[in-house]
Amino acid sequence: MPKIRTRKANIRETASMSIIHANSWRKAYKGLLPDEYLNGIQDTQWINMITKGLEDNTMNAWVATIEDIIIACTCVGNSRYKEYEGQLELISIYVLPEYWNLGVGSLLIEEVLEYAVNNKYKEVGLWVLDGNSQAIRFYGKKGFFNNGDTISCMIGKNSTTEKRYIKKLV
Repeated sequence: MPKIRTRKANIRETASMSIIHANSWRKAYKGLLPDEYLNGIQDTQWINMITKGLEDNTMNAWVATIEDIIIACTCVGNSRYKEYEGQLELISIYVLPEYWNLGVGSLLIEEVLEYAVNNKYKEVGLWVLDGNSQAIRFYGKKGFFNNGDTISCMIGKNSTTEKRYIKKLV
């Protein structure tokens, strides 16, 4: 397999990043969210969010590529939640399902953690959909732990619970 590379994302790549989000959601959340909802996800669903975040500098993003084809992406920004002010939030990290378990997510996490350290963050935090055991294992291997915090939110018409995971950097 050709070498996987990571680099900062640019605004022209938001459509590719949105497609990665959509494909990952359809597979990763199967059994956690209703099929009707997952089947209704549009490939373009995340374009506006990512574009706005990159344009107004509230978000930084990286992509992973193989031979210039984008196969994964991650987005970070200052925490969107007042109680986690000063914490870097890992907003999203998604890999096209056909590239799962090849170390792509680990490469992107390394970019996030390097960015966090270089920008003097003391913690990185994220939310994981309750029951997403694959993500929980992944983050656990990277040193993240559940701090006991939960949040209820609506995904489509579905009431869900997400759990907070953090990694201390100092």
